[in-house]
Amino acid sequence: MIKLSKEQLAALRITRFVFHVVHHGESEPFFLDEIDVGEFEPFFLERVKSILKGTAFEFNPQARVCTLLEAIQDDSSQFLELSRQLAVDFHAHGLDDKRIKKGVMILMMLSTLEKELFAIIKYEHEEVLRYTNNGSRVILESVTDTFTNSADAMQKAALIDMSEENPVVMVVDRNVRAGISGFFQGFLNVRRKKSEKEMTESLWEVVKNTSRKHIDELPPDFGKEVQQRTDQFLKKQEYFNDTEFYDQVFGPYANESILNTYRSCLKKGELENEQFFLDKQAAANVGKRRKLKTSEGVTIYIDNKAASTVQISYGRDGEKDVIIIETERIREEL
Repeated sequence: MIKLSKEQLAALRITRFVFHVVHHGESEPFFLDEIDVGEFEPFFLERVKSILKGTAFEFNPQARVCTLLEAIQDDSSQFLELSRQLAVDFHAHGLDDKRIKKGVMILMMLSTLEKELFAIIKYEHEEVLRYTNNGSRVILESVTDTFTNSADAMQKAALIDMSEENPVVMVVDRNVRAGISGFFQGFLNVRRKKSEKEMTESLWEVVKNTSRKHIDELPPDFGKEVQQRTDQFLKKQEYFNDTEFYDQVFGPYANESILNTYRSCLKKGELENEQFFLDKQAAANVGKRRKLKTSEGVTIYIDNKAASTVQISYGRDGEKDVIIIETERIREEL
């Protein structure tokens, strides 16, 4: 995960910028010279900042993109030449896919308060109409080689922090709602920092830790309810989105305090801003055991398969709660 403070975001600047035309029907990219973005810097910085909300990956060993960025970091005079090598690799990965549209591959170096980052962005050309007028006579013309404000135009983007021992790669890919397309993954040669199985299993810890922090605000039987809500989400949904998960699991009990705790637990579990396909095998085992604890210090664990043998009555107006367990046999273990 790449995290920038408010001060770092305010100080973020583009130090080097170049783009090359790719996927334009030719065997090689069309190379361009490095430019100074000047007054257009805020436009591109906004796109870079949006990548911070992407999905975290890390490079596989011997990833060529990582090797080339390390070389630029060591000797920035190679920026233009190595950007062309990156463009050749990027262009080659989409050469045989007719669905990939013409556009440009942008390479940026950025700095902020002694921290350096790289951004690689595929910007697709979108057709816009421009009009000019001669008196009352209007002339329309089509313009395709453009950088538009449309979010869909920035099809693929990666923000890379090379300062870590294992560089962090934040990815946004408009073609895949949860993850990364095969084309972009092949180019970057990256893998998730955590597997989908590990992340799916971590969701129950987020739910439990959030609920425990607000146990006095939630109904006594919330444990059973939140378990059912979590189970329903994991069964019905194909992928994890933190907002949708929170809305379904905490439902009518949601408030700002619980939301803040939930986001803190996501961050601790390295799930903040993550979107991923749920591992259905792992999901089947999430939250399959309830835990009851009385004020007298008695703890009871209930597997889902035995849930029908336990009855809980919550007392009102000063009455005590009652737990009834029906069983064929009780065995005391040491």
